[in-house]
Amino acid sequence: MKKLIIASTLLASSVASADVIEFDFGEVNLDAELINSGSMSYSAPVTTFDGTSLYAQIVALTSYSNGGSNYSGSVEGDIRINQKRNTTTTYAFTLYEDAGFTNAFSSTLDYSFDLFFYDIDGHDTYGDLYYDEVTVYTPAVVEYTTTTALTITENDDGSITASGKGTDGVPGQTGLETFNQAQADVAASFTFTNTSTVIFDYTIVNSWSKGNRNLVIDANDLTFDGFDTASTSVNVATVSEPGVAGLMLMGLGLLAYRRRKAA
Repeated sequence: MKKLIIASTLLASSVASADVIEFDFGEVNLDAELINSGSMSYSAPVTTFDGTSLYAQIVALTSYSNGGSNYSGSVEGDIRINQKRNTTTTYAFTLYEDAGFTNAFSSTLDYSFDLFFYDIDGHDTYGDLYYDEVTVYTPAVVEYTTTTALTITENDDGSITASGKGTDGVPGQTGLETFNQAQADVAASFTFTNTSTVIFDYTIVNSWSKGNRNLVIDANDLTFDGFDTASTSVNVATVSEPGVAGLMLMGLGLLAYRRRKAA
């Protein structure tokens, strides 16, 4: 049975240097594309790196429920995932060399890119009843402020979880025009090297109200410049499996793993 619920291609826009890939996710509405095409994927204009065209795609590997009030898509050039309360969804962000998403990007040069997760917040009044969590499974270096309000956990499998449990509610779901200390303290930046696929979970805990929540991801120009930071590493032995079939199997494997841990 297919578990691929939402799929959309995101635009890779520019390469800042010989080895760092940067993106601008433009103006896309993932929910609208889902309504129009079910589990089909869309291609978008591309850029090149090391002479190779790049197509960037994000898909939900496990069951996805739209939160409904703020649509998934992009805000201020960043990705926004709007998700229903009390759900966990596994996502894959993958770079491809073709619009058909069959050949994962590879290069003879070393390359890296950042995914900067922000607005990982909650509502401190309700403590453990209302917050976001992000867990990254793909090997990376994660950076966060030394004053972070997040709980950064190194899990037994080597993954890293950034949890907004007990944090203040911080504006950010409509994109960032400025990046202040409070917003930096509910953000985490992951740098990936020589990998074409990133696997992560987005979890929403909300047993307080009927409200749903958003996660926003920047991969273009957001940095921790000007803030004191610390870092640690994601050390999961993840094997990139390009193509929808391989990614779906990876997602189902992670879902089974989560269920075993919860048992």
